[in-house]
Amino acid sequence: MDRYALPFLGRRRGWLVVTQVLLASAIAWMGTLSPAGSLWLLGAVALGVAFLSASQDIVFDAFAPMCSRPRSVARAPRCR
Repeated sequence: MDRYALPFLGRRRGWLVVTQVLLASAIAWMGTLSPAGSLWLLGAVALGVAFLSASQDIVFDAFAPMCSRPRSVARAPRCR
């Protein structure tokens, strides 16, 4: 994800916004699905939520050292 820069908010903040919006949308969509009616679709959306949350974690781990003081950069990803 760090390879591609989005045209707004910079490289990492842009990805944070995109993954957050997509994650919230996927969770909201998952809340509207019924397991009795569309189990496969619910499973696919749950897989998408897992992928988006892992992607957001990766972006946040890359963003955390940028927001830290220079002497605490090594501890930044662990201090969540």
